[in-house]
Amino acid sequence: MTWARHPPPAARFTASPGAVVLGSAITFNAAAVTDLETATAELQVSWDFEGTQTTLPPWTPYASNKTATHTYTSAGLYMARMAVLDAQGNVSYAERQVAVVAQAADLCIVTDTSDTNDLGGAPTTCTGSPGPNGLLSLNEAVAITNARAGKQVITFVGPATYSGTNPSRSRLTISQDLDVIGAPGVAISSFFLDVTAGTTRVANLDFTNERQAHKAGPGTLVFQHTYLHGTKGVSVTGALQIQRSLFTGCPSTGCAQLMGGALTVVGSEFRASPKGLALTSCGAANVEVRSSVFSGNTSAIENTCGATLLARNNTFAGNGTAITLVGGTGHVLRNNIFTSNTNSAVSCGSAMFSTRDFHVLFGNASNGCLDGDPDSLTVDPLYLDAANQDFRLSFVSPARDSAAAVALDLNGAAPGNFLGDAADRGGQETW
Repeated sequence: MTWARHPPPAARFTASPGAVVLGSAITFNAAAVTDLETATAELQVSWDFEGTQTTLPPWTPYASNKTATHTYTSAGLYMARMAVLDAQGNVSYAERQVAVVAQAADLCIVTDTSDTNDLGGAPTTCTGSPGPNGLLSLNEAVAITNARAGKQVITFVGPATYSGTNPSRSRLTISQDLDVIGAPGVAISSFFLDVTAGTTRVANLDFTNERQAHKAGPGTLVFQHTYLHGTKGVSVTGALQIQRSLFTGCPSTGCAQLMGGALTVVGSEFRASPKGLALTSCGAANVEVRSSVFSGNTSAIENTCGATLLARNNTFAGNGTAITLVGGTGHVLRNNIFTSNTNSAVSCGSAMFSTRDFHVLFGNASNGCLDGDPDSLTVDPLYLDAANQDFRLSFVSPARDSAAAVALDLNGAAPGNFLGDAADRGGQETW
């Protein structure tokens, strides 16, 4: 393939451990960065460990060494960030959530890959001997954190797969604020989360084969940089935030099914499922979907309850129907790309819109109700490699720097709200 300008590298890194006690170091490893022309050994990386820099990199000096170690000086959650530079001067960014706790009693490190619960009594801490087998299971860690005051943190020894083989112990009921931070190579199988109170933040984990859908409600569930595949999805009666996560192989009820709560999706992907987002029962809040990619789904977003949908800067490629709206008012469809959807780009029903413009429409069986919308393009957006799920834009894409201003952060881990002179249309801000 020929580009007018070399595409940026693919940025990715790991953090190990994902959570530590104050004074302990975390190692960051960017060995998996790649580029189509520059060899990995020649790619250079720069680190923003605190995730607070507002200027362009370099933050630490660019270096070809892909590993770095950092010790934080204060307890808290940090969104560590990396920039990777190729030989042509192109830069890409990645980020990972890490946690630092003030005292060992607030950190549970899961070491038992089974769903054993042999604690007995009312455990109060993860330190010391956690039970007769001397190991701490995920079930035991959740029981202990529920019993303690204040927000707690769970992390894992990895690489390993932690499995809920006993149906009676596969439900993890969480009743207070909790951060669950993964480690490289850690997967969770068969367990499902039931967040009844507080906010549970899940980061850097791989979930598969859950026995039931995760339940976000009445509490709040946040997925960050999490991969859910072969999943039963998430049922939302409280609040669900999906941030830079990937869902594949979801059930017919949807990767996320809104059942009266609040739903926000940012920078995520939904692939190869009967439904991506199913808005079945409306809550009072608007449903926000931005900077995300929906590909290969029968129905990407199905809104049958009329919840106000704010869909800005997303890519819908190769679905059956990208968006189905039955009714409702105040919907916003702006700066989205719709390509090769085999039924329709958008079915509007009786829906009413406050904004509907700046689409890219190409190769759809039908553009549905979007035909004739203002400031829309009916041209190929020129993805970098759609066949391999890379929906970034080539430098000569007509969608580059051509989006309407939306005053939103569309830039992922990069500084500022967008790259270039203006935001790109679609879900992958590239240039």
